Amino acid sequence: DSESEQKKVAILRAIGPDSSLYVRQMQAILYNFHERAARVRAFCIMYQQLLDRNLVFSAVYDQMSSEEQNSIKVFLGQMFSIDPENPTGHYRLDLGEGKARTTALKLHELSNNEKFERMSAKKADTSQYGGFEQWRNVTLNGEPIAYHSKWRIPTEGILEFDYVTTRRIGAKLAPIGKEGLDQLIILFPSSPSEVDRADTFECFSKIKMYLIRYRCAFTCQQVKEHILSRLPGIWI
Repeated sequence: DSESEQKKVAILRAIGPDSSLYVRQMQAILYNFHERAARVRAFCIMYQQLLDRNLVFSAVYDQMSSEEQNSIKVFLGQMFSIDPENPTGHYRLDLGEGKARTTALKLHELSNNEKFERMSAKKADTSQYGGFEQWRNVTLNGEPIAYHSKWRIPTEGILEFDYVTTRRIGAKLAPIGKEGLDQLIILFPSSPSEVDRADTFECFSKIKMYLIRYRCAFTCQQVKEHILSRLPGIWI
């Protein structure tokens, strides 16, 4: 019944932040949810903890109804298009919105994890201001700030920044093939010089989701000949 479904959601929410799981485990858990709203909530909670997020689309997400898929996108907001393996991207977050602040906190956590990895491995510090941070060009309400790992994320204001991961792609990840590259190119704006901010955000979100789903790698030649020429100047 509904009460039972909500109890299961509450259990997932309680253990979610401290656990990780694989898609096959997510499938087994979702099998026990029968109400659409509870199933969507359960998916959203577990989605943020997946170790093999790129597999969730064909195995779980694509099997859900369009109504469930839309609810997931609304519930997660920008969190839906963050790949923990490569969260690189430009972010503009209204911290007064719960979903946006959750996204900022997740990116803060990922940055701290990368910082610890690089410091432990005694790698070079490539951060903007020192301290092995991954956030760059950070502004709060348009005012520049020097981000650091102990910074307390505010509960209001417009936070804008670039996240630049320092992790390298896996050695076994092959470059994208011609068919995959053609499918990706379709997502780029047809007239880069005429793209406004809203269109840019929509296109960029679609491209990020494609990259998360298929875990693509590129050669320098592919980027030079097929990608850069299709990017609006603001992206470059």
